[in-house]
Amino acid sequence: MSNNRNIVQSSYLTAPQQQQQFQQQQQYQSYVNQPDMSNMHHTIATRMSDEESDEEEDQINIDQITYNSLIIEAYNAFQRRDLKVSIDFYLKALGEAEKYQNIERISLIKSNLAVIYFHSCQYKQAEQQLKEAADLLKQGSQRSDHRSALQVKVYANLAIVNIILNKFDEAIQANDEAMNTIYSSKDIQKRDLLEELVYLYFRFLSFESMGNGIFDNAEFKYDEPTLACFYSSMALNRELCNDNQAALTYHEKALKMWEQINDPGFALLTLKHIIQISQQYSDQQNIVQYQNRMNELLKHPDFKGVNPDTLFKKFEEKIKCAKQITSVLKRTEQQSVKQFQSQVNKSILKSNIGDILNEYGEPLWKQALRLRLCTSISYSRSLLKDEKIDKKQREAISLGMEQMQKTIFMLKNEKHPLVEKQLMQMPFTKTAIDNLKAAVNRLKKMILTVTYLEAFDKLQDYMIDKSRMSQAFKQQKRVDTLINNAYKYVMVGDYLLKCNKTTNGRLQKFFQLAPDSTLRWTSRERNINKKDKIQYYCMQDVKGVLYGKHTDVLQKSFNKKLEPWLCFSLVLKSRTLDFYCEKDQINRWLFALSEETKRKNPTAFVLKPSQVLWRKMKMILYYHFVDPHLTSKERKIKHSFVKAIIAFNRNGQKLPTEKDKKKK
Repeated sequence: MSNNRNIVQSSYLTAPQQQQQFQQQQQYQSYVNQPDMSNMHHTIATRMSDEESDEEEDQINIDQITYNSLIIEAYNAFQRRDLKVSIDFYLKALGEAEKYQNIERISLIKSNLAVIYFHSCQYKQAEQQLKEAADLLKQGSQRSDHRSALQVKVYANLAIVNIILNKFDEAIQANDEAMNTIYSSKDIQKRDLLEELVYLYFRFLSFESMGNGIFDNAEFKYDEPTLACFYSSMALNRELCNDNQAALTYHEKALKMWEQINDPGFALLTLKHIIQISQQYSDQQNIVQYQNRMNELLKHPDFKGVNPDTLFKKFEEKIKCAKQITSVLKRTEQQSVKQFQSQVNKSILKSNIGDILNEYGEPLWKQALRLRLCTSISYSRSLLKDEKIDKKQREAISLGMEQMQKTIFMLKNEKHPLVEKQLMQMPFTKTAIDNLKAAVNRLKKMILTVTYLEAFDKLQDYMIDKSRMSQAFKQQKRVDTLINNAYKYVMVGDYLLKCNKTTNGRLQKFFQLAPDSTLRWTSRERNINKKDKIQYYCMQDVKGVLYGKHTDVLQKSFNKKLEPWLCFSLVLKSRTLDFYCEKDQINRWLFALSEETKRKNPTAFVLKPSQVLWRKMKMILYYHFVDPHLTSKERKIKHSFVKAIIAFNRNGQKLPTEKDKKKK
């Protein structure tokens, strides 16, 4: 009977994972045998990129390497079901942890030892290790997320062991301690801890995910022993949830499988469950049938000398205690689902880092973690080539490399959802994810740059040309606006001073650019439309437009005081028409008459608006800052515009006022 434990004991611990995850009955709590990876980034120097270099990470922590190595060896031995070797490694790791009085590590190791003792049917030793771990975790007022999760695991395992040892009050008390730990934890962690507790008991994250316990095509997914465990576990789950009909169905399937693989121990205990449930339905015919089958099994040599009453003693009390714990958990989940829902949405499992799969079906966080570990291994190899590293450090680095290689292997094969959740939440993993995303973004930009570089260049050239065209268009639009406004003004007409050639004087005349492209003038504005009282010239006869004092008429002595930037001339076939304007007139008349002349006589000499404004500035500066200091002979010589600019700057970039002129 040493290999045929009570199905209540076994099934309550090894209830199935979700259909794809359940592999074998004795995988219970293998995830607690994980190495302590929360400080993996302190194991060896991990300067894998410029973003990650840190002085603290450059230190080789030999003690950490030794501890992690022992934990991994213990885990691997447990996976091989070499329990004795696993215990030896855990005891060595316990000695390393006790050197530094690390309460959480010591408690973790004791919890793992309890799991191994349980699988070795050494329930008393398992209970002792769990109690010691629970007492250690109670020490100190400082609480952490890791400590809370570890306490939940310890108390849940203790509750299970106490049920097996028939210590039902202690089992209820241990479960209450686990619930109190959840209630006193951070709000954002409560949902995760409750899921973890339910998973420890039932291998489901919640009763909701357990559903009605109906799974299709399970027969095609597992071998016979695993399928037998699956049916027994699901039967017990349904029984604890008071779904007796589904429990009976699964027990019958499990009984068939246990008989096929010739395991009389589990077959006997399954029959006991079936009889217990059938009694509630008062199905006497089936009860008698199952009782006869159980009596036949008791004749098996393995049960020689075993008293059935002793064998099934406390059976109903075990089920009752387990149901009581189940009821508490189910009620808590129903009451807390709304409260925890918002916290779940904020957890890292709800983020998109786990949604991106590679070609092997791995989520992004696993890819990032494996990449960072592989990079750390590569960096460690480069450190080993350094002759300055002493023998002790070299051994530590080699041990760390071996440890990380085993961790990568473990990461590939681990499917436990709670372990994956813990790995995802490690700072080491989060940093690895950030580094991978940054590297992907850099690579993406590089690929886009190389792929579309020519297109980018053409697009950039196009945008530059478009910008230039846009600027030219805007400038031309402003020029057209100036010319159009000037046209409107001169077609209405205004008074100008007309400088005469033969008479020494200037006459004020009213000038107008008529719609028939003739420049008309008369003495009075009211006569401008009377043909017998006006004079005119056709604009097509104009040979050019001169700005400034460039004609003989404007250079006569009696016109000496006229400002040159207010004078302009129309060049005709045999003479010129010379004008003097007011300050607000000159631009309009020059713009309009130049444009009209160019339209009617494309070969005529005219000035563009920009040329008009440039020459106007030069004439103003010459007039105020250069000409007053020159003699009549010197004025005939062309002087550099630089002189005018220098004088203008010396005057504070201001034109002389009338007072300044009088002082001179």
